[in-house]
Amino acid sequence: MKEMIYSAKRTNKILDTGFCFGLLYYILSLGTHPTAYIRLPKKHKLYGKGLEEVGTDIDVHFGITYSENGLYVEDQTIKGWFIG
Repeated sequence: MKEMIYSAKRTNKILDTGFCFGLLYYILSLGTHPTAYIRLPKKHKLYGKGLEEVGTDIDVHFGITYSENGLYVEDQTIKGWFIG
């Protein structure tokens, strides 16, 4: 895992990636703070659901703020449905 270096400048760099409980995750540095995302499999009950539906099922620090098709990281888009 790379060290989180805080900056006033916005970034989206990968600090860590791997699998946890069989789900692909990414931990990113946005410069001002770290964020975490997981890619949901197509058969998952939250796959394709918007924030208003996802946010009520998951209780995490600062809540779920992302539920989108694809994750933009370091000038590329990673395919799949991500929440974070």
